[in-house]
Amino acid sequence: ATMAAQRCSRSLTGCASHPTKPFVCIGDTSGVVSLLDVGTPARIRARATFKLFSGPVSVVSFSHDGMLAAVGSAGSPHLYFLHVDSSGGCTVVGFTELPESGVTHLGWTARTSVVAAGQHRLLFEVKGVPHERPEDSDGLELKGTAVACVRAQGAVRGLATSGAGVSCAVQGERKTLVLSKGAWREVQKGDALDGVAAAQVVSEHADHDKVPGCLAASVDGDSVGSCGSDGLVVLRTGAGMSQCLKRRCFSVWEEGAAVVAVQAS
Repeated sequence: ATMAAQRCSRSLTGCASHPTKPFVCIGDTSGVVSLLDVGTPARIRARATFKLFSGPVSVVSFSHDGMLAAVGSAGSPHLYFLHVDSSGGCTVVGFTELPESGVTHLGWTARTSVVAAGQHRLLFEVKGVPHERPEDSDGLELKGTAVACVRAQGAVRGLATSGAGVSCAVQGERKTLVLSKGAWREVQKGDALDGVAAAQVVSEHADHDKVPGCLAASVDGDSVGSCGSDGLVVLRTGAGMSQCLKRRCFSVWEEGAAVVAVQAS
């Protein structure tokens, strides 16, 4: 076996792997995001590096086709988008300013749409993200995107998107909630968010003994996995996520951080 390693100048705070290419996108405590090529044995090469935030990057997520990457920070209302081509070229497309500051979770619902969540009990879906910076753009802020919003039952602890809908885990709830897109409404910068409707729950699954710490969906959207400090790894599939498989594996929870990944069958 061959292992490659690279020392970073700052502690890493976000990481996502490309769905089809040997690329990894990482973010660090200084607000820097980098696209790494890990396809060559015993060598890691930085394809691109950008300074996006003044504070730490909190989350990075690739779209299902790998052509876009979204980057968020818990201390900023800006959600940045990168375009990644098949050869590893990477450019900053721009950013969308969300009505509420702070992004800690991301989940793509389509090639150009992504759901963002934070500790403010709100879910935002950014639609119409372009794959390149508009020619008439006078800066990095994207003007053509639309933002829809809905209110969750609590601060979001985990988020995943699948064919069944938007799945989330919220603070204080041991259930995984599958939310409908029916109550979401479009919002503009500066709109009051007090009247944002509560999310419609399609189904809920009490799979864990404690609050789930992480959710992930397969690329095809047919499966959602969850894990938490109770040591359970749960995989849900089928119509309405009705089929359930559970395994106990305490190693998925390390020093307060949960990690789960789901591969399409």
